[in-house]
Amino acid sequence: MNSFVYIISEYNPFHNGHAYQIAEIRKRRPDATVICIMSGNFTQRGDVAIVNRFVRARMALAGGADLVLSLPFPWCCASAEYFADAGVSIAERLGPGELCFGSESGNIDELLEVVSRLSDLEADGFFKTARSRAEAYEKKYGQGSSHLLRGSNNILAIEYLRAVKRRGAALEPVTIKRIGAEYNNREVSLDNFSSATAIRHLLHKKHYSLARRQMPIGCARILYREIHEHGCASLENASLALLGILRTMSSDDIKNIAEMGGGVGERILSSAMAAGSLEETLALAATKQYTNSRLRRAIIYAATGVSPAALKSEVAYTQILAANARGLDALRIMKKEGRIEILTKPADHIKMSECASRQYKLEADADKIYTLAYPNAMPANAFLRISPYIEA
Repeated sequence: MNSFVYIISEYNPFHNGHAYQIAEIRKRRPDATVICIMSGNFTQRGDVAIVNRFVRARMALAGGADLVLSLPFPWCCASAEYFADAGVSIAERLGPGELCFGSESGNIDELLEVVSRLSDLEADGFFKTARSRAEAYEKKYGQGSSHLLRGSNNILAIEYLRAVKRRGAALEPVTIKRIGAEYNNREVSLDNFSSATAIRHLLHKKHYSLARRQMPIGCARILYREIHEHGCASLENASLALLGILRTMSSDDIKNIAEMGGGVGERILSSAMAAGSLEETLALAATKQYTNSRLRRAIIYAATGVSPAALKSEVAYTQILAANARGLDALRIMKKEGRIEILTKPADHIKMSECASRQYKLEADADKIYTLAYPNAMPANAFLRISPYIEA
């Protein structure tokens, strides 16, 4: 019987809170193989990862994971629903096991109840008349009842559970209560877990000694070697490249680009014509209806040609990023019994199915944008040269 525990993650970067989650899994399941399905070089909120996926995978291994596989683009750079569904899709086809995730709630039963209620609301047509899911929920179940629909981890947890239910996946959901700061909190805590947002802020400000205290020492060493060599990636570094792409696009060009519907595309294009930077473009395009995350995702999709059909399609492959001996044992089982293509070396994508190869090309195009996000741009094919990290 496989003893797999899956974590769908970003690790941007891997920190003490992530190490705590893996340690809690080890306490309960010391024999488990911890498999992290980790986002690529772009993240769920429409941003670039602070360091590339191969470095973050090595950090995850140093933090206690056994195997790190990719959650490819564009799903890694998608709304919570698509992000969660893609992660669950990969996990269920690798093999049965547990799906472990953090949540502000920490109570799997109350999260499952929310999922059941949301299904009822959808069936009854409540979402058609409400401005938001929370509004529909409170209309049906009373004022204050939607508190579990708030909190970034609760939101993702609910989407994981909905995906498991929708797919009938052989995955047992387990949640661990999130400890420490909220995801978007930039305040640094020396007594508790700081958020990834706060740690990235420290890194961009070059407050390295303080940031180092927020992550396991082995992870910090890997991160700082990378930062010393290449610096931190930032979407602003690719600002003019993205702005140039937007300025050459027309209304017809964006008709088949994901996230560009509902007037978003026209607003972005007109803002890009008037703005002098990506940050200014976002400021001009922003409204209460369109979050910055959605606008950034739309811009990245435009730059890489992501269509609604591509985003809605099933993930056809995952890529090995890092593994230890236990992880390699799991891989052998997955390659034999799993139902998803597993890419080992980038050059091998030509051996994959047509669908998987097409999806990999989309990620390779996104990587070419990502190479421009470093302080000093890297060669466009930089990530075609990297093989998975195997820990002896």
